[in-house]
Amino acid sequence: MLTNIPFTLFRVLYLLFRVSNIRKSQIIESHISAKLVHRRRVTKEVLKIVANPNQDEDDRCFFMFPSAMIHKIDEDSPFYSMSPKDILNAQFEMIVVLEGIVEPTGNSFQARSSFLPREILWGMRFEIWYVSSGKKGSFK
Repeated sequence: MLTNIPFTLFRVLYLLFRVSNIRKSQIIESHISAKLVHRRRVTKEVLKIVANPNQDEDDRCFFMFPSAMIHKIDEDSPFYSMSPKDILNAQFEMIVVLEGIVEPTGNSFQARSSFLPREILWGMRFEIWYVSSGKKGSFK
């Protein structure tokens, strides 16, 4: 999992982080979740994560290629009232959990990664990591 990035699309802010499968085997029934854990509070805030912005409630993803997970920063988001400076000075940890099944064995697994406020890069975008090779359905 890579770093997370707030960016604007159609005047709406989003928090993005990229997830990929580096195993040789396929991952099936994968689900992504994220929580904010505050140092001074006992409660955890759940971030609504979608793998596909066209499917509003779907936390599942297909790992043919690295995928950007999306959290819309709206009135329900804990980031809604925070500026870039507020986020940098905040005391929280964002914990991202990927759960799935390893296809050949049927064993379930869980991978976790966490991000601190200083690791959130405001206004950045991911680099394009693939280009078409010119042949239909083929990438470099």
